[in-house]
Amino acid sequence: MDDFEEAYEFLKSRGFKNSQGDKITDTGSSISALMISPTGFAISLDHHIRKKPNTEFMEV
Repeated sequence: MDDFEEAYEFLKSRGFKNSQGDKITDTGSSISALMISPTGFAISLDHHIRKKPNTEFMEV
């Protein structure tokens, strides 16, 4: 899935729980959550954020 929120909600609907409650870790370059299944299986859900290149030039 391309959408972190969609994947997060999909796992929650299947009984997975976020190991940090509802906290999503945001580092600025990625967002993540450790999801735990009802049977104890863990999935690290990560979305790496690519910064848009700066196309504007500064005059000196």
